[in-house]
Amino acid sequence: SGGKVRYLHDLAAHFASGAVKPRRWPRMTDDEIIEDLVRVKGIGRWTVEMFLIFHLMRPDVLPVDDLGLRA
Repeated sequence: SGGKVRYLHDLAAHFASGAVKPRRWPRMTDDEIIEDLVRVKGIGRWTVEMFLIFHLMRPDVLPVDDLGLRA
C-alpha cells in the first residue's frame, strides 16, 4: 500500500541520514533502541519489541501490549 511505501522511505531516510545507527544497538539498552526506532513513521513499540526479541536476540523483552499475551 501507499502508506507502507512511505514508511519504508522514512526508514531508509533515517538510515541514510545517520539518525538510525544499527552498529550502536549492541551497546544500547532496550529502551534506548525503542526510543530510537519509534521515531520512524510506521514503527511502533510492539514492532521494535519483536525486533529486539527475534533479531537482536534479547530474551528479557516482554511486549506487554501484545494482544496474544493479554488474551
